[in-house]
Amino acid sequence: MGERNPTAAMALGVPGTLIALAAVAAYPFVFVPALILLSVALLASARYLETHSSSR
Repeated sequence: MGERNPTAAMALGVPGTLIALAAVAAYPFVFVPALILLSVALLASARYLETHSSSR
């Protein structure tokens, strides 16, 4: 969406980011572990793709 409609992407991205930051600030016991799990999942996914794409 960002390539074709950068204004729409920004109109959704900026408020979404602010809401996410407010949620983390308001409920840290819920969202901080979720953010940690999400970052671990992203790292594992990147490592998996890196190892499987280099073997081809």
